[in-house]
Amino acid sequence: MIHAIFNRPSGMLKVYEPGKSLWDSIQAGGDAVGNDPRNAPWGFHYPCPPGHYVLSAGIKNTDPDVVIKEGPYRIPVWDIDAATLKTLTDAGVASGPPNAVNVGGIVLPIGEIAANGRDGILIHGGGTYLHKLNPPKDQEPFQPLCQTEGCTRVHNADLIRLVDYLAPLFDGNTVVYTVYGNPLRLPH
Repeated sequence: MIHAIFNRPSGMLKVYEPGKSLWDSIQAGGDAVGNDPRNAPWGFHYPCPPGHYVLSAGIKNTDPDVVIKEGPYRIPVWDIDAATLKTLTDAGVASGPPNAVNVGGIVLPIGEIAANGRDGILIHGGGTYLHKLNPPKDQEPFQPLCQTEGCTRVHNADLIRLVDYLAPLFDGNTVVYTVYGNPLRLPH
């Protein structure tokens, strides 16, 4: 298992290799525009709920409009399904009842993106707000972090390194993504 832990109050995403050694710490933002009170606190335009999720292989953005909005890649974040939870429990890397699971010493619920009206969220770079600046800053390797519609935003350069690191590991490994705490406020 690879464990990516996003401590939103510190703005740091730490990625642990199999065997629990730290691969890297990446600055990240989890703040969302939050402009639709009908979906508060976790639906569209709001941060994802604290919990444990899984990541799947990154998707290279080829549409120029998507690259502006989300950077060079998107890493999908999904709810953990029952089969994956059983695999993690059988391997001894997760324990506890389904409503509060211990993964890597962090006890949180299984994430509930779908229960909050979303199919999934992403880890991505870019920034639509940054594209509107003069000059635009959305394509810079270490662009300023800004709000999303509920996803996790990282610097474009860190996103490329993260995808390069994870891509060969998705085959045969589960990548657990743990999110906790309230996000730091970011510009929109």
